[in-house]
Amino acid sequence: MLKRIFLIFSCALLLSGCEFWRQMQYEPEFVMNFYQRVTYPGQTEMIERELISPIDGKNYWVNGNQFFDSRFIEEIRIVPEADDPNMCKMQFKLNRPGMARWTSMSGLNRGKDVIITLDGEMIGMYKQELRVIDDKENWVECDALFDVITAQAIQSHAVDNFRYYNPEAASWF
Repeated sequence: MLKRIFLIFSCALLLSGCEFWRQMQYEPEFVMNFYQRVTYPGQTEMIERELISPIDGKNYWVNGNQFFDSRFIEEIRIVPEADDPNMCKMQFKLNRPGMARWTSMSGLNRGKDVIITLDGEMIGMYKQELRVIDDKENWVECDALFDVITAQAIQSHAVDNFRYYNPEAASWF
């Protein structure tokens, strides 16, 4: 009986294709999360958490419920800053739920501080504005400034992270 179960399981894995194995082996990297900055203690201190900025060493408090993250970003374009060649902005191509969340985040936080984390560590803070580049293709621009090296690393993992968080139904079988 045990041999049959093992044989059936082995056949199912062999017939499921390479996408299944790739999905099982991939570990998301350079995952961005966008949080609303709050002044501590806030009204909902049960869901607030503290982040330490590696840039200035200050402590910042955020709403622990993230507004937006890498699971909604299909593709990234890097836009160089004219003033500083070492800094850039990023444009995100979002899926449909991502566009709705980005719009909601922008509306609720317009002109307020939004904190970005990369793999759980704070990397920056910026004032949120809604910048839609192409609403038919769901391209938006993030107003945060990134150093070019970090932006290229985030860009190089964006497609794989999106596939990891949004597997196609065909890869399930």
